[in-house]
Amino acid sequence: MAEGMGCSPTERGDVGLVLHLGAGECAQLEGYLQSTARNIVLVEPNPALARALEARAAADARVQVWELAVAAAEGPAELQVFNLEPLSSLRAPDGLRALFPGLHRVAVVPVTATTPDALVAILPSDGQGAGAPPDVLVIDTPGEEAAVIDGLAAAGALVRFRRIFLHAGTGCDYAGSVPVDQLRQRLEEAGYRLEHIDAADPDRPCLEFFLPQAVVDAAARLAELRDECAALRAARDGALETVRTSTEAAVREAERGFADQLRALETELAETRTATEAAQTACAVAERAAAEGAQVAARHATRIAELEVALAEAHKSLGEAEGVADRLRALEMELAETRTATEAAQTACAVAERAAAEGAQVAARHATRIAELEAALAEAHKSLGEAEGVADRLRALEMELAETRTATEAAQTACAAAERAAAEGAQAAARHATHIVELEAALAEAHAALGEAEGAADRLRALEAEHDAQRATAEATSAVAERAAAQAAAQLSQQAERIAGMEAALATAEADAQTTARADAERNTALRAECDALRRAAQEARAEADRARAETAQTLDGLRDDLALALRQQSMRDADLGDLRRRHAEVMAQKDRQDVLLQDLTRRLAAAAEFLQTLDALDAEDMAGGMAAVTASPDPSVPALVPARGGKGRKKKKKKAP
Repeated sequence: MAEGMGCSPTERGDVGLVLHLGAGECAQLEGYLQSTARNIVLVEPNPALARALEARAAADARVQVWELAVAAAEGPAELQVFNLEPLSSLRAPDGLRALFPGLHRVAVVPVTATTPDALVAILPSDGQGAGAPPDVLVIDTPGEEAAVIDGLAAAGALVRFRRIFLHAGTGCDYAGSVPVDQLRQRLEEAGYRLEHIDAADPDRPCLEFFLPQAVVDAAARLAELRDECAALRAARDGALETVRTSTEAAVREAERGFADQLRALETELAETRTATEAAQTACAVAERAAAEGAQVAARHATRIAELEVALAEAHKSLGEAEGVADRLRALEMELAETRTATEAAQTACAVAERAAAEGAQVAARHATRIAELEAALAEAHKSLGEAEGVADRLRALEMELAETRTATEAAQTACAAAERAAAEGAQAAARHATHIVELEAALAEAHAALGEAEGAADRLRALEAEHDAQRATAEATSAVAERAAAQAAAQLSQQAERIAGMEAALATAEADAQTTARADAERNTALRAECDALRRAAQEARAEADRARAETAQTLDGLRDDLALALRQQSMRDADLGDLRRRHAEVMAQKDRQDVLLQDLTRRLAAAAEFLQTLDALDAEDMAGGMAAVTASPDPSVPALVPARGGKGRKKKKKKAP
């Protein structure tokens, strides 16, 4: 791995965590140990170098050495170790051979690779939070720089590191690697600002980036917004799921309640219909018994007419039998018994009529009760949607149905009594028929004895009068029986009408039940439509949330673009400021050089002034000596030449010096 950083990650103040990817021999370890860093994590895939780092840092508990390679995918990998060990990589050195023609591989070491997000997930978390010292990331992974930066950015873990020191080549040195300029652009797009470039190795410089606090705050706010969006999305999904679950549960519960109540009411209605049919059967039996009683009464009337004819014949032959009186008294007694039996038959017919009337009344009560049950059923259908009070209403319906059962049982008992009365009437009619046969036999005997009863004319006339009275009574009784039969027929017709009405009421009840079922189906359809409307509303809310999220994302993208533009402008201003500082430094250096030159010139001018002063003193002495020589010399041309050359020329030099 690359060595020899020109800038140290710990020389700019307090540090929280130092994560050095591709630590190698880690020439910066001493600086790390002398810093205030709370945790130092050195990641090195080469086992030999990792063991050496562990031995060097064994005395400091802050240092952790992880024998891992960092790449885009997890799993086993092969580290290619070159003769220039700092350039060792997981990738083939395609472009690196142009820079180092003698580069060759000396070993292939199997290593374990992990992804950047998985690596950050297991980092120590001490010191995180507002006001905590910044974490530092050193990326020295030849060929894997882009994978590290992209992986951390995708996981949202890049902004954790306020300072990043990036070692990367200026070209595509490895297969699939990214040049340093593109990596710089990616970091600047992520909000980082370039602070320093160490070009000690011009082919693989070290770039120092710093993340401004505004970008950190914006990233934190963006993370909060994402968390809030996720929480809102989860709350929305939970609320929709709760509404859907509660709605479906309510619909299922209502459907189960509807079905149970409908089944119970249908069962009770079937039982009531069965009881009504039983009552109708009993009424029919009573009607048949009444009809049979009417037929028996008609037969009795016919037989009485025949007896009257026979009596008339007997009256004609009364004179022939003197001892007929006793026989006539016996006949009178038999007729009295016949009247008693007829009265019993009439009583049985009356009992049958009362039983039929009671059966009709019971059927009417049943029809009324069926109407009440249908009304209760309609009310129950109307109140099925109400969760409260249904149990009480059902109990009331159960009580009413129990009362209906009791009334039905009473009607069945009355019908049974009517059947028994009809049976008794039939038995009485049978007895009457037997007695009539006996009377016919007695009449035959009376005919035989008429010849012997010739002296009983007066008695026969008296008996005739009595017989007329009895016949009138019998006729009245027959008329009463006929009226009773007519009334029974009318009652039977009324009962038939009532039964038809009950059947119509039952049909109406069934139609109402079907209508109620259709209403329930429509209610269920309405509930399903309401559920569908709720689902559509939820979908619309989800779509609205998605639109809001899209708008938020678009706004965030705009903010990111603005931030990137502002950062680029800031970078340009920083670059311009650096250029101005460099020019100012050059101007100041030139000024310093000019100051040095001026100081040197001043020293030289001072030395020249001293030299001129010395020359002036020498010139004065020479002039004094010359004047003396002129005065002493006989030749006037000699003293004139010497002073002119010495004094005048030096004065001119003195004038030039300043």
